[in-house]
Amino acid sequence: MANVKITDLTAATALGGTELFEVVQSGASVKASAQQIKTYVGSSLNITGGVLGSVTISNSVGSFNSITITNGTISSVNISNSVGSFNSVTINNGTISSVTISSVTISSSSLGSVTINNAVGEFDSITVTAGAIPFNTITNLSVGQFESHIDQTAASANVATIVQMNNASGFNSGITIASSTNVTVAATGIYLINASLQFANADTTNHTSTFWFRKNGTNIPNSASIISVPKVADGGKTLGQVTILDSITVSSYIQLVWSVSNTNITLDYSSATVTAPEVPSVIFNIQRVK
Repeated sequence: MANVKITDLTAATALGGTELFEVVQSGASVKASAQQIKTYVGSSLNITGGVLGSVTISNSVGSFNSITITNGTISSVNISNSVGSFNSVTINNGTISSVTISSVTISSSSLGSVTINNAVGEFDSITVTAGAIPFNTITNLSVGQFESHIDQTAASANVATIVQMNNASGFNSGITIASSTNVTVAATGIYLINASLQFANADTTNHTSTFWFRKNGTNIPNSASIISVPKVADGGKTLGQVTILDSITVSSYIQLVWSVSNTNITLDYSSATVTAPEVPSVIFNIQRVK
């Protein structure tokens, strides 16, 4: 059949993969099957520096070796009712206005790698069933420990005094301290906060101390504990602890505060001995949990 316009040809039925197309390869005209074209297109999807208005993957069965979006913009992505394997899905410095993933099943397959870098936004839910995500690959796992390696004395009896912490642990991540008193976080979230205070009493009478947390200079409700510190004859030392959960934003700071009924009570630091390590007068731990 010669000199017939494509528009005049009989419409094709559903392609089966054996249909042939003319393509140019290495400067020569060659034939390629529909299956060959499908294999080439399906093995790799790369969008570099461009704009892709909409991507929809629906009711698909098979695998994607790689989907990569670099410095591009996708207005909408929809993946629904798909069964198969994604070896790698990578979005680098790109913008996706809308992403919808629903009813996706990975059965007897594997998800090799999913990487989202420099993303802004949130996921309602990410569920991994019968699989594992390496703990150290999860971002914003903020943790911090701060200590006091000095003795501390309250300014006067029954007056709130800010606790000093002059040592920061080397494994701290996403949490810092300013002026040895103000603990700050790099990510907004719910944090577990714990403090232990080593008290000493130099008097012949028992006395009490109250300690609690402040946020942005204001007392955190229900965060206080009170402890009786025994007199010298009864050992003169005791340990107090307090633990709370609180919501902290990146613009907030947390302080540990204490007061005493008598200034003979101090926060007591002890140097290491032959058998035991040093005893900080204060240990302050904070960890993001949500």
